[in-house]
Amino acid sequence: MKSDTDILRENTRTSFSTPMVAGIVATIISEHPEIKFNQELMRQTLIDMSIKNVIKDLGSEDTPNRLVNNGKKISYSPDDNAIKCGISSDYHTICPEGCCTKEGICVNYNIKTNDRCFIENGCQKDYGFCTSTEKSIEECDKEIQENEECIIDIPLDKINSLMNSNSFYYYNNGGIDFDDSLIKKCLTFMSDKCTSFYKNKNDNNSSCSVSEKHKTFKHFKNFNDYSTACSTILYYSCEKEYNTFLSCKIDNNINESLNDEFKLNKTCQNLNSEKCQEFYKNGIKNLSICNAFKYYGKYIPEDSKELEKVYEYSKNKCQTISNNVEKSCQKLLTYSDECLISISSEEDDKKIIEKCTKYKSQKCREFYETGISCYSNEEEEEDILNIKYNNDFICSNESSFNYKTVNNIVSNCENELKSEKNQECLLTYNSNMTDDELLQNCKIYKSEKCQEFYEFNQNGFACSFSRNNYFISGDDQYILDNNINIYKTICNVKPEEIFKLCEDEFYSDEYFKCYIDDVSYLNDDELKDFCIGFKNDKCQSFYNENQYIINYPYCQSYIDKTIGNLEETFNYSNETCNNYIEKNKKMIIENCDKELTEYKECVINELSSDENKRSEQCNIVISDKCQAYYHHEDRYVPNCVIIESYSLRDMIDNIYMDNELMYQILYNDCDFYGETINTSIDTISDIEIETNTIGDIEIETDTAIITPTETITDKSTSIIETNDLPNADTTIDIDTEIDTYGYTAIITSTTTSTTTSTTTMSSTFINGNTNKCHNKFTLIKKSKIKKMTSKKNLKTRKIN
Repeated sequence: MKSDTDILRENTRTSFSTPMVAGIVATIISEHPEIKFNQELMRQTLIDMSIKNVIKDLGSEDTPNRLVNNGKKISYSPDDNAIKCGISSDYHTICPEGCCTKEGICVNYNIKTNDRCFIENGCQKDYGFCTSTEKSIEECDKEIQENEECIIDIPLDKINSLMNSNSFYYYNNGGIDFDDSLIKKCLTFMSDKCTSFYKNKNDNNSSCSVSEKHKTFKHFKNFNDYSTACSTILYYSCEKEYNTFLSCKIDNNINESLNDEFKLNKTCQNLNSEKCQEFYKNGIKNLSICNAFKYYGKYIPEDSKELEKVYEYSKNKCQTISNNVEKSCQKLLTYSDECLISISSEEDDKKIIEKCTKYKSQKCREFYETGISCYSNEEEEEDILNIKYNNDFICSNESSFNYKTVNNIVSNCENELKSEKNQECLLTYNSNMTDDELLQNCKIYKSEKCQEFYEFNQNGFACSFSRNNYFISGDDQYILDNNINIYKTICNVKPEEIFKLCEDEFYSDEYFKCYIDDVSYLNDDELKDFCIGFKNDKCQSFYNENQYIINYPYCQSYIDKTIGNLEETFNYSNETCNNYIEKNKKMIIENCDKELTEYKECVINELSSDENKRSEQCNIVISDKCQAYYHHEDRYVPNCVIIESYSLRDMIDNIYMDNELMYQILYNDCDFYGETINTSIDTISDIEIETNTIGDIEIETDTAIITPTETITDKSTSIIETNDLPNADTTIDIDTEIDTYGYTAIITSTTTSTTTSTTTMSSTFINGNTNKCHNKFTLIKKSKIKKMTSKKNLKTRKIN
């Protein structure tokens, strides 16, 4: 065993000892092929070859003191390479740091060696640091007194309950408010002073690290749990503050396009609302959590003056936006007579094409995209949206036209793309173009001819229909669209604005999380977060595939100026993280073991064949705790994510739920989304319903004559069940229930006998909702169920 530190890594239990013993057994067997070992013979061989009485602090007099060996290796101790000191050393050496033990060995004073540094245990005080049990406890008491505000009792049970609840999971949608006293405790606990206090204790740099072996000190053992819980609570508390702030301000680097101004106009309406006015009136205290929680990472005004500037800017900007929106609405509303087109699939193809072409024109597209916002009447707005949804469906659906018409539509698009007059508009781009080349291409791009061509290609009816139905090559269209979007960006901004534009994209896409230029600016927690993100797919594609430049090819100069050589940056980041991981390897592994204990139940590796156990597995998967875990493994088991990403262990318990297995549980067993009955398939063919019958059954096309049963609508599960009826010859009109709950069944054929009856149904559509499985149900069409004198119990066969 090797270690880069002065202390060997320690571990316990069978996961650690078994592979060591197995390896030694393997070497013994390989070196003695002439011996046929059995369990007893190998056990005795291991006892004979073991090194006796070299294990220190064994902790039990009944356990034999034997170090497993294969007869070739000697036992190793850190003391073997330690500095010899004290009265028995050759030069009466004084330890440069730490204490000189009774045995004359220099050791660092920490939780692993503290007893050897106690005077009562023979520590040589003239040759290094020495203390005593009593003194170490006094020093810890003093340290605790100096950090008294940090000794906080945080209710972990309450926090875990909140974190695993639905209301916490949907917190950003206004789920819950955390208790003020809890937030206050967490802010104190996460302060620099308290974080340093607990970190020193955890890193064995505190006097309390040693003395806790001799006296019990409360609250220390929960540091990691407290830190995780408080970080999460403060983050989401700050997020709630920030979201309010965000909804009441206009960003100072907005794009001032028509669409953006219409969207921002809603923010401007919020700005004058009571909520936003109250927010600014109360000043910076509305952002107190964000300002106190330094790990949030988004822009937050630091004081009331800065917040007041944000309000003044937003107010002035909103005045301009409101005026622009009002003018735009006056123009857009004049399009209403021409663009409020109702298209019917019953019309002939020629008429539909004529209407779809007008509906897809630039004028009408602007009306439907932004003009709807100009209507203050919600009913009018809803009516227009319904027209839009109907038209979108008809104009994009291949089934709206006959085969010949479809070919004509596609040919119309292809002819425009191949037309000689439009070839000039098929611009290409590469990052090595000169300024003159870009200027020339921008003139072509902005020409009236090319703008009409781009509009026809990207938004016109013929080409949008052809694209939606995959009649045009996807690769060619992607290249064209990509180049058009590149020139749309670079030709509509000044050259000096490209850098700012690239910077905005770099930060909005969060690529900034993928590199560091100076590790000295990061504390341990920030460095840990970076190293987790550095290994994710996004950051790896940033370096390996240069994904940022693929998305924004005009930003190569931005990368060159801000980051430089990507390979060098990757190597620096990679080396930094590897060093951090190696330094903290032991702590990361220990923390991962704790994390796995908490969330191990959420990772199911195989489905049980037992029905009851499968039901238990279903409940585990759909629990709030596990659903939150599946969405954010990096938040709940960050140390395990590090172990897997950096291969710190040859084997680690799986921390990710297999997607196919989860899909099977959710859709087939749990019916998680509540859209099916006993199955995830909406369209089921050849379902057979077996019935044990006494008497006759009669099936009509529009009327299902079933049994003397009572039809019950269970509103809690939205399912129609059947129970036996005491009376017969009763007719119940269930049209209302069917309309409400949406159950339909098309019954196509029936076979009947005096003892059993099987109804075969094809193309059966189930549109109901259910949250649990039922042993029996009735599929029915809009009809009347007639109750007859014969009795029957319906039961479902397994649906494959």
